[in-house]
Amino acid sequence: MIGRRMTKNELTRTLNEAMTVSQLIEHLQGCDPEAPVLFTCNYGDYHRTMQALTIEQVDEFLSTDIEASAYSHSGMALIGDNEDAEYWCPECETERTSPTCPKCKVCCLTEDGTPAEQDDDESFPVVILR
Repeated sequence: MIGRRMTKNELTRTLNEAMTVSQLIEHLQGCDPEAPVLFTCNYGDYHRTMQALTIEQVDEFLSTDIEASAYSHSGMALIGDNEDAEYWCPECETERTSPTCPKCKVCCLTEDGTPAEQDDDESFPVVILR
């Protein structure tokens, strides 16, 4: 289960209870626009300490950038967090783990500068708050 790319069915089933971007926007509309935004997650220690973490960045990835992980309480992990990036998006000027950039929808380039082959596995966008 560690380091295995999740199938679309596995990921869809896992994300079934996740909030969508439109739902998040709806919830945030009544909040003070100058208030800092935090999120919480279980630290995983004996006391189940809930960490309060800041959001410093919002990124859009593809579902194919998520893998199964036995080390995560959610069962999911972001693939290598660009450590395993094999592609370069010339539009966004960022490294990617997927051959198609989810932000600008262009075909990325491989390490040798040739266009990457497109994913044919029906990937979908996933928003990551960091």
